[in-house]
Amino acid sequence: MADIEFIVEGDGGFLSGNEAVARGVLEAGVSVGTSYPGSPASRIMDILNRYDRERFFWSVNERVALEVAIGAALSNKRAFVSMKHLGLNVAADPLVVSSYSGIKGGLVIAVADDIEPESSQTTEDTRFFAMLSNLPCIEPSSPLEARELIHYAFETSERFKTPVLFRITTRFCNTFEYVNFGKVKESCKKADFERNPEKYVTIASNIRKLREEVIKRTIKIRKFFEKSKYNRIYDGKTPSLIAVGSMYPVVLDAIQFTEKRKIIKIVTTYPAPETLFEKEELSEAIIFEEGSPFVELFLKGIHGKLSLINIS
Repeated sequence: MADIEFIVEGDGGFLSGNEAVARGVLEAGVSVGTSYPGSPASRIMDILNRYDRERFFWSVNERVALEVAIGAALSNKRAFVSMKHLGLNVAADPLVVSSYSGIKGGLVIAVADDIEPESSQTTEDTRFFAMLSNLPCIEPSSPLEARELIHYAFETSERFKTPVLFRITTRFCNTFEYVNFGKVKESCKKADFERNPEKYVTIASNIRKLREEVIKRTIKIRKFFEKSKYNRIYDGKTPSLIAVGSMYPVVLDAIQFTEKRKIIKIVTTYPAPETLFEKEELSEAIIFEEGSPFVELFLKGIHGKLSLINIS
């Protein structure tokens, strides 16, 4: 575990996944960060809160944490929230509503899924919340990539005026890697709330209109994700290995002494990059993903006769 001074002031070093996320937030010029403690995500806000207690603070529960962050994002400020997967159940109502109302500034919600429960009463998969609420979901493969993807998540959020789910797992949170640091940035965006009852008052008559916008937005985000440099195809022999998020380095370790295999690395899991799979003549594949068979279900939808083996 790195010292707070090292994470904030250093030029680079070995960080855990949680520490890399915190570093990315410090570099992204976030104005407001909130959280409710819960392993495996607690370390993120622990670092941010020690850095600046006025900008980054604990809330009484995950719902309040998210609502505070949404308020900041509606006022043109960048906001960040972190919680464990069970906390997203508590915050589900404002989460889904925020998808319809949208935001003005960037909002990134980091959710840590305790897949093989080490400190939780149940295991869940946040990606299904992304599908339920029509919110984009990004999964980093490593601490180094996570620092960069925090910036990418805020870019996506501000481009499409929507919250972005940033899914991490226990495996990722406790993984260490050398991370190069960027420059810590203070928030410079001016608060600017724009009164818009038809958008922000989510009664049935408004929601019916906003629903169409949400669907169109999801299609646009899918096309945006299809061009992402973080989703990659590495040529090799079949069957193809599809590595999702934090399973990518696991796959690399597993095949290092075998024949070179085709690897399809996926980081933007919802909406999934459809054309990335459509242009590949997949007859069979082995999918590596943590949690539920989320990507597998998607692939069966576009490749009905594809022979799949899922390793979760």
